[in-house]
Amino acid sequence: MVEGYQLGVNSYIQNPADFEQFRTIIKELGFYWLVINQFPPTDAFKRP
Repeated sequence: MVEGYQLGVNSYIQNPADFEQFRTIIKELGFYWLVINQFPPTDAFKRP
């Protein structure tokens, strides 16, 4: 996890203990990535 943050990740998700928790997390992750997350503008990928 430390190495991931050093490489620039912005979050860490712990593997759940049981399948029902896993299902809930996957559902919430989908909601996050498809609805809540704001993708960076195209300009963010332009090199100076």
